[in-house]
Amino acid sequence: MTKSILETINNKIKELQKNLILLKSVAQDVNEENIKGKMLFCYNITIS
Repeated sequence: MTKSILETINNKIKELQKNLILLKSVAQDVNEENIKGKMLFCYNITIS
């Protein structure tokens, strides 16, 4: 493989790693919101 192809592959890998970090962050935020929603739902049922 030529050097430019390897550089392109490495750049794409770095880009994918950044996207994965962002996805993990978003997934964690969504998970936390889901937990809050479930807690509020259960809290409302116990009060009713």
